[in-house]
Amino acid sequence: MNHLRQLDIFNPRDFVWPVNIIGLGGIGSAAGLALVKLGISELRLWDNDVLEEHNIPNQLLYRADDIGKPKVTAAFEILKGFNRQLKIQDMGVFDPEVDSSDLDGLVVSALHSMERDSQGREGRNGIWRAV
Repeated sequence: MNHLRQLDIFNPRDFVWPVNIIGLGGIGSAAGLALVKLGISELRLWDNDVLEEHNIPNQLLYRADDIGKPKVTAAFEILKGFNRQLKIQDMGVFDPEVDSSDLDGLVVSALHSMERDSQGREGRNGIWRAV
């Protein structure tokens, strides 16, 4: 991909860290798309949700054909289309007690709530403490 028009503000060759996106819903999926188009070459994607029909209208990255796929799988397939050299790791669900050592580089906290949700999944406060 040619990033010539953005090199005066961001040169992707100078950015050598992985980017962790925790949550691939409305915010995280859009952030992933923007970061790949900026030229980020390594993403660690944290999400264990599966795409449902109600996700498609408000989560910009996904397509109707992605319904039923894990969000990480759908994101990988779509984002790889923008950068074939892109390195993506499926990190699963984020647990600050276990995974905080994996958060080197940039962290995008894109979870829907500050506290744990009704299913016991971590919220943004847990990510903040882990970082």
